[in-house]
Amino acid sequence: MEKNLAAIGKKKGGLTLPALLAPDAKTAEKIIEFFTAQIRNKNTRKAYAKAVGNFAA
Repeated sequence: MEKNLAAIGKKKGGLTLPALLAPDAKTAEKIIEFFTAQIRNKNTRKAYAKAVGNFAA
């Protein structure tokens, strides 16, 4: 149940978001923005993204 971001206009290095996190393009953009802009520490960003991905899978 993953949506490819290319299908909704957002592709970041082959990144895909689970359908739960990307019901539409605007939501997908906000999710990507959150994980790339609002969390300063790179390692924390990766850990959060992994945890959310595991939760949504």
